[in-house]
Amino acid sequence: MIAESQSDICSRAEKNINCYKKIMIKYIFIVLLLAFILSCKKKDANAPTVNPINFHGIVSTDNNGNIIYNNDSTDWKINDIWSATEAGLFPTNKPICNNPPNYQVTGYPNPCNGYITINYRQPQQALLEYRIVDRYYNVLIANDSLKYVNNQSVNYMMDLSKYKGSDTIRMYYKIITNTCECRGHGDIVVK
Repeated sequence: MIAESQSDICSRAEKNINCYKKIMIKYIFIVLLLAFILSCKKKDANAPTVNPINFHGIVSTDNNGNIIYNNDSTDWKINDIWSATEAGLFPTNKPICNNPPNYQVTGYPNPCNGYITINYRQPQQALLEYRIVDRYYNVLIANDSLKYVNNQSVNYMMDLSKYKGSDTIRMYYKIITNTCECRGHGDIVVK
């Protein structure tokens, strides 16, 4: 055996340490790269895409609720057929009423300057639930289980002033009886 000098041993040890450093740096890089790749969120191919609401117009009303013009024949009715996204805004759903009583929901003035009055009329006792949403179905205001008695007309003033100057918003509402429900919506512009 040939005896190694102290300097040869140190030289070989330094090479090994440098080699280990290079290997560790590669492993750390690989681990970080894998962590980054695994942390990236993949879009679920089966996740449903929600199309934004395509507002067609509004029922324009004055300060007393009188219709000025109607360029959206679907607003403020009680016979909507909702998509799964729309129905999903509410925690529960009953069957649709086949022969709904003469319920009426309107909003005035529309466009409004921050405050809108929702007028609700009903011939029999029922619950009213509503959701006010933006174009992407984000719930801005929600209210459940507003109970009214027979033949009552109620005006409910809503403060929408924080939505001034924004896009059109939509109020989805349900009138719920013991056995079924009526569904509708109304588009609202807040100036």
